[in-house]
Amino acid sequence: MFLNSAASFATQNAFVRFPHGKWPPPQSSSSSSSSSSSCQWGSTVNHGGKGSPSKGSSSVINRQHNKNHHKVIRAVININKAENNAVPDNQLILALDEQKQKQKQQGLGIEKFLSGKTWFITGATGFVGKVLVEKILRSIPDTRKIYLMIKAKDTEAALHRLKTEIIEAEVFSVLKEEYGESYKSFMLAKLVPVPGNLAPELGIHPETADLVAGEVDLIVNSAANTTLDERYDVAINTNTRGATNLMGFADKCHNLKLFMHISTIYANGGRSGRVMEKAFSEEDVTTTAALDVAAEIQLALTHSAATPAADHLKRLGLERARKFGWHDTYTFTKAMGEMMLGDYIKDMSSAILTNSNKVPIVVLRPSIIEGSYAHPFPGWIEGNRCLSIKTLFMI
Repeated sequence: MFLNSAASFATQNAFVRFPHGKWPPPQSSSSSSSSSSSCQWGSTVNHGGKGSPSKGSSSVINRQHNKNHHKVIRAVININKAENNAVPDNQLILALDEQKQKQKQQGLGIEKFLSGKTWFITGATGFVGKVLVEKILRSIPDTRKIYLMIKAKDTEAALHRLKTEIIEAEVFSVLKEEYGESYKSFMLAKLVPVPGNLAPELGIHPETADLVAGEVDLIVNSAANTTLDERYDVAINTNTRGATNLMGFADKCHNLKLFMHISTIYANGGRSGRVMEKAFSEEDVTTTAALDVAAEIQLALTHSAATPAADHLKRLGLERARKFGWHDTYTFTKAMGEMMLGDYIKDMSSAILTNSNKVPIVVLRPSIIEGSYAHPFPGWIEGNRCLSIKTLFMI
């Protein structure tokens, strides 16, 4: 699979179900008037990162309202079949064998579909976010551009984080070796840092948002607050409201071909037995208490304003999670994020639903993510991971 080839998971047979039963998703004709979007749910990857402001170049996107600072790095990257009805049986067999070999080499057609595309990725400074960016650049070198939304106060800080946390990261060592002295130039031509966050409007200047939206083909929401006992208000703003805020940006992307939201397998909570892969809703919660996501958001915001003490808000998050059958604040708020995304898709009457293209919306649910099995090189890992620590003790 494209996204998990650089990381080994506790569940080896992770999968993604794509609309229409095949990849790449077929494009609708321009005459289509469908007003609904497909939403498929499967299993796979990720996390986001935190940032601190620093200095750097200003030749990137600026979200400040001063138009003189509104700049964007631009990067432009620049089997005929013969028919023969009288083919002998042995030649036909050889031809079919050759065709199978070609199909095997081409795989599922993922690389062909992604070729020349422009991405918008959140959470790229996180563990799996880096893996995703590395995999794209190594496997799809003709990728046109990757916009990376990075949490930072301005473009200089965003560029600094891009250079120090992504371009200089060990996971890109294979690309460094391949491009040599041209590595940094290659990376800066492909990667465009966009200072922003998962708040409404993504904290991006409207003109900048329109410019980026006009180029984007694929969106991946890899950002998340993964602290298990995070403050309830903080976790809700990122994990619950963040996905729908990003969907608001997706409305403006009229060339969008795929929206991918990365959740967690533990969003299912404490449910047991056969759990079907389908859109998750409030009605699926198997507890005696009725879950109202909007009410939970309001509760978190009310407590945040009245009692901003961190300890109180942490306790509140854990109490609410366990009340409805989840172990911790992280998985509970991610589950509510899926619910809000599903409601947004059903209720919204906007461009992403009414334009001629049906945009596939994929939710990925990874299990515990550990070090790389093979790519970019065996054993790569970043941060503290449970399995690797256990392995050391076993040795």
